[in-house]
Amino acid sequence: KPLAEVTVTAVNTTSKKEHVNTADANGNFKIYPLPAGNYKFNF
Repeated sequence: KPLAEVTVTAVNTTSKKEHVNTADANGNFKIYPLPAGNYKFNF
């Protein structure tokens, strides 16, 4: 089931920099520009 209108956070596991966006009504989201690296995603 889609997670509609939730906050999505991508945290770089090395730098700890956060990139944040909100999912749309269908649960779709984009986070860009997202530099190469390892990320932890929180919903």
